[in-house]
Amino acid sequence: MIKPTRADVASLASFDEAHFARWLHDGLNGYFLQAGLGRDAFPTMQPFIGQEADVVQDIAEIYRLLEVTEAGAFRAGLAQALSLTPLEDANIVVIEAMLNLASQIGASDVLSVISEKHRLNWLVEKVADEELFDATLRCVCSLSLNSGPNPTSDMTYGLLLDFIWADAFPSEYAEPVYVAMCRLRPEEAWSHLQAVRDHLDPHYAPLEDDTDDPAAHQERAKLRTRIVDRTYQTIARENFHRMIDVALDEPGNYDQDWYLMTAIRERRVALDGPSPRSVVPRTPTPVAREESTPPPAVDGTAAYLAKYFNRRPTGPSGGDA
Repeated sequence: MIKPTRADVASLASFDEAHFARWLHDGLNGYFLQAGLGRDAFPTMQPFIGQEADVVQDIAEIYRLLEVTEAGAFRAGLAQALSLTPLEDANIVVIEAMLNLASQIGASDVLSVISEKHRLNWLVEKVADEELFDATLRCVCSLSLNSGPNPTSDMTYGLLLDFIWADAFPSEYAEPVYVAMCRLRPEEAWSHLQAVRDHLDPHYAPLEDDTDDPAAHQERAKLRTRIVDRTYQTIARENFHRMIDVALDEPGNYDQDWYLMTAIRERRVALDGPSPRSVVPRTPTPVAREESTPPPAVDGTAAYLAKYFNRRPTGPSGGDA
């Protein structure tokens, strides 16, 4: 396998955004759509194309050898190349390669192109291709997770909502989309969770008690732990506590919600550390009318846990309606 060096990419050092756009556009179109052209579609870089299993990996290897300014021009050029590629069936393989390359190198410049030209409702209505939908979804999620709040956050958030509402949305992407939404708007985490609930519940909610498969119950428990931990890591402690506050201010019982049960009763010590002055958690029941008074809190965490573990049941199942 031949690996390029910095000296090998010297011919690209003088490229600006427009040059990279043309190089990528013509190269990928030639590689995929012109029979017999293959690696010759990428002038001066022929020896380094076809070394990896995927041409996207070959190009990413070249990209990693560029200097900072050159790399910026490359990412902007990739976005321009995507904008020059019509959304047509014949070009799907080229668009997929561009999106996968953007994911590989963190080219967030393409998000505006996806929003303006390849928005999800376009993909679903004009080009009903599952692989293109998948590549677009993975690209947006990847770039959202790596960027966090930024000037294009609202646009990116709109794209994620488009995914959720699309008929072709695959449930296995519900967690990464949810986490991406949390990264963009960490203070609204509970709303994000509700937006993807229909996709999460069938895979994360506890199984019925009569399911005679301990391994299946354990796997569900691991998934619930993972999504709670990822939420905490993504939005940080203050927003996580705010999320629980918002959730518990809504009608219903926290002990009937798999996410809240996991977050409050099962993951509290692992996430926030032990809180010796908080009360021992108990499960509210319809006949439990007494209220206990938590001891004085030493810090915010103790107060937070004491408050939630002593909530009386609300809503239709008992207690205060």
